[in-house]
Amino acid sequence: MDPLSRRLRQLYPSVQIRTSDSREFGTNHLLYIDDLKLLAKDEDVMQKMTKETEEYLTHIGLIINRDKSATNSSRCADTARLLEGPETYKYLGITETRYSSVSRGMYSRICEEIKKRVNMLLDTDLSAKNLFRAVNQYALTVPNYYIGVVPLEPYQFARLDRMVRTQLYEKGAHKHCANISRLYLPRKELGGGTPTLHSSLHTCTTSTASPSATTKPSRRRSNTCGSSKTDRCTTRELDSVDLEESTLWLRKSMLTPQEEAKLINLQDRNLQWMSSKKNHKKCGKYLDVEHLASKCDRLLHTDYVRRHNEVARRIHRTLAKELGVKNIKKVERYKIDDRKFTKNGWISYDMSIHTEKKVQFNRPDIIVADKRKNRITIVEIGITSHSNLTSASR
Repeated sequence: MDPLSRRLRQLYPSVQIRTSDSREFGTNHLLYIDDLKLLAKDEDVMQKMTKETEEYLTHIGLIINRDKSATNSSRCADTARLLEGPETYKYLGITETRYSSVSRGMYSRICEEIKKRVNMLLDTDLSAKNLFRAVNQYALTVPNYYIGVVPLEPYQFARLDRMVRTQLYEKGAHKHCANISRLYLPRKELGGGTPTLHSSLHTCTTSTASPSATTKPSRRRSNTCGSSKTDRCTTRELDSVDLEESTLWLRKSMLTPQEEAKLINLQDRNLQWMSSKKNHKKCGKYLDVEHLASKCDRLLHTDYVRRHNEVARRIHRTLAKELGVKNIKKVERYKIDDRKFTKNGWISYDMSIHTEKKVQFNRPDIIVADKRKNRITIVEIGITSHSNLTSASR
């Protein structure tokens, strides 16, 4: 096709084309692999260029697919489909009108494509980390192909972000009352790691051209995006908090999207027990996260015990596996026995220790006796708050 391109440039006049950033260049055709678009000022030149193209393709053994070709010149109707009225055609994936302007329905098609891809990913069994990574790479990259060609305004990108959040909410991968800004923070900063399409528009509009060559609409879009960048959460340094360790569960864990959304919602202090009242409806005491986590007497023998047992089950399974216990099932189906014996030792759960002297608290959660190391390990599980630890240490 390159010889045809050179011949068209030599024989026929060029048409001046203005780009979105006020640059101009002259050409009489656009060619990408086997997709050819002819441009001319009048129908006589267009007819000659079409005939020249047909003759060249015939010589090299190719033909024009009339069903996929279109023209706005009546003299070329025998070669391509004649566009009339609101009819459109597709060139390189972009729907255009008979005047070579982008169709108004392109934004709806972009929305439908993103929505289809996000729904397809949400129907898989991907972990939360891999799901958001796939959404970033497979769904949110769809507009990148159209930026600079299809006129998209900042508010349209904001609608796309809202549409994606709605899909995540419907599948339980994001909570409606959770912090929206946190969803777009990197995972190493306690976020979800999802980039906003709005910020992608800002990056493209500020990097494609210099300020002096940018048109007024482009400058308006750039200024609007620059003033509407996602506000990041204000942070404060705490000596007792290790950010790298605190984000380990976000960066390395294999939680489901629903489990991760619940934990993030919990960290945002949007709990199902929270209401407009200041006191807890179950015990009447002041309501805050620490009270719900470890200080409510009414939850002591129900929620707290169930939480303790779930943690103990996971720790017991890990220690039993290290000790050499065989046929260990997955966490969901793992059951704790009072005592398990192996050739390497034994492990017990919630059993009293017989001592010569009377000891008041002689029933630890887990005891591991390892014959290989000639060592006994006692594990006591306690889930508490920072204030309780501080007061106990004092």
